[in-house]
Amino acid sequence: MRRGVKTLLDVGTGDGIRAHRIATAAQIEYLVLADPNPNMLALAQQTPANEYHLLSAEELSQLQNQRFNAITCLWNVLGHISPQINRLISLRNIYKLLEPDGTFIFDINNRYNAAAYGWKTVLKNIKADMVKPGETNGDVTYNLDVDNVSIPAMGHVFSPREINSLLRKTGFFIRKTQVIDYKTGEPKKSLFAGQLLYEVEKR
Repeated sequence: MRRGVKTLLDVGTGDGIRAHRIATAAQIEYLVLADPNPNMLALAQQTPANEYHLLSAEELSQLQNQRFNAITCLWNVLGHISPQINRLISLRNIYKLLEPDGTFIFDINNRYNAAAYGWKTVLKNIKADMVKPGETNGDVTYNLDVDNVSIPAMGHVFSPREINSLLRKTGFFIRKTQVIDYKTGEPKKSLFAGQLLYEVEKR
């Protein structure tokens, strides 16, 4: 890959459309899409990009000879990685793939988001984090409706303290944090009003 080229890696890209829009808006010259699901990657390969990789975030070390100016990991991709040690491995992989002063942008589901989950659930989460903190506190089960079929699924929703700790362990510097209402796309001032969007950099 040529030095000085603006490069973007999108991790957990899905169909790749979102990453392509970001790359176009940011005038990215070299776009790489990665997803661990072969069906999703097949869809992504219908979207213009320079490279496509069937890789999970935990497997990104396979791209060790490449470096990127920016990496994105959106729509709570980190929340689909389990257990916590694998989330740390994923973040360390991303850190290593960034150029010096490179930017990593990601979002996570916020377990203190009362607007989405209700105050009863959030207060229960806060109490659990205070009384018995642990890396599985944010583990959740839910059902996905696909073609009128309910499919059991698992994921993880984060507390700000938890994700900040993972970022510190990895070496990232937090440049900006925003609370976002996913229904409207609007930024919110209250931690309890949305999900969390992070912009961090490699120092």
